[in-house]
Amino acid sequence: MNKVVMIAIQFLLQLAYASGGLELCPNDFVGVSGADQKCYFYSKTVARYSPGARRECAKLTPTAVLFEPESVEVAQAVWNYLATKGVKTKIWTGLHKSQGNWIKHSNNKVFVVPFELWGMGEPNNHNNEENCVQMTNGVLQDINCDNRLHFVCEFTKNITMNTRSEM
Repeated sequence: MNKVVMIAIQFLLQLAYASGGLELCPNDFVGVSGADQKCYFYSKTVARYSPGARRECAKLTPTAVLFEPESVEVAQAVWNYLATKGVKTKIWTGLHKSQGNWIKHSNNKVFVVPFELWGMGEPNNHNNEENCVQMTNGVLQDINCDNRLHFVCEFTKNITMNTRSEM
């Protein structure tokens, strides 16, 4: 395709996206059926919860945070998408415990985790050291924050981001 045609296509896509008529996720991010308002990015690297994984999400765009499953449907939609890509590993979520409450990374507010999201016997705070949350097989488990896991970043569509593909 010649350069003029490519520029015209990019312009039309940006115009449609800006007008709300087309909601695409930027490079390296994907929309997931069942989680329509967000874009997701799976990191192939591993990191500790903080500052590692949290910092890496913020590098993608200032509004990107670790994946925060707010419902069973969204957790399953994202997990099912990852499974179609061959991902069968544990991932960080954007939930951590502070003063006995689960807190969302995105806004530092208390989040009552729906019971249905927890795996059997979770949360169990094993050895009184599990203050972070991982997702595996679409369910949540509390875990020590010093573990090194893969992670998924999310952000609400229609937010400008820095395009990069290093992860």
